[in-house]
Amino acid sequence: MEETVRKLVGAGMEAFSSSRERAERLASLVGREVRKQLRTMGIVTREELSELKKRVRQLERQVGKQADAPPADAASRGKKPGTTATPKRAAKRGTARRPGS
Repeated sequence: MEETVRKLVGAGMEAFSSSRERAERLASLVGREVRKQLRTMGIVTREELSELKKRVRQLERQVGKQADAPPADAASRGKKPGTTATPKRAAKRGTARRPGS
């Protein structure tokens, strides 16, 4: 009788294990199909949305750093302080200065 009980318990455990494996395979198959259909409809997954949010935060930090940077002064741009236009441009506008005036 003990042997029969052991066999029944073994068969029950095997059936349970087999059933669980089938359920896991089915869940995996359904998950793949859902992801495929979401891509087909153009809907992003939670993971994709999370990656996009992370990228937006990175870009916002970069833009914030650029906005916080001091503007380049005239000397660093190769101009003399106080000059706004080259003589040619000033001449076109009729405001060119003559040397010595």
